[in-house]
Amino acid sequence: MTTLLEPVVKLDREVLGLAGLVDTDQARGLVDLYYRWQEHRIALRGQIRAIVQGADPAASTELLVHFADQVEQLERQMVRVFDEWTDTHRVGVWSKAQLGIGPVLAAGLLGHIDIEKAATAGAIWRFAGLHTGPVKLRGPGLGQLSQGRNAILPGRHGPLEPWPPAASNRRPGLEPGPGHT
Repeated sequence: MTTLLEPVVKLDREVLGLAGLVDTDQARGLVDLYYRWQEHRIALRGQIRAIVQGADPAASTELLVHFADQVEQLERQMVRVFDEWTDTHRVGVWSKAQLGIGPVLAAGLLGHIDIEKAATAGAIWRFAGLHTGPVKLRGPGLGQLSQGRNAILPGRHGPLEPWPPAASNRRPGLEPGPGHT
């Protein structure tokens, strides 16, 4: 008995028109959903490839292929939604004009970066984990933090411990290389 599975419903213009009503919180959730779908599609394609290459010769790939195709179709539809949504934002249009930034990355940037909270470009870099300048720790007793290899970092068992730890505190095998103290 052969049962045909229903394909994903095609994204119509009316639903696509709703993309302009998406707020940044919803966009952030949709971007997250897009990346989860992408991970699932990649995993499904990997399973299919393993079966075809002989990992499980008795297994059929028809069902896996069907669902991988469905997830891929959903991804394409989501890209169209992101393209429409980012077109409603000046920063989104500008982002997509940059080499290597498409609708998904532009939507992710718009959804995750609140430009009202970022006083400088460095604040955005810091949010992304790319800030390389000195760091100022806040809190009681933390004071100023010096930049570089010997920075003072908060320890787990004491208020402040220098990094790297003194030679007497190092675990065996973590001795510094030549030229390092």
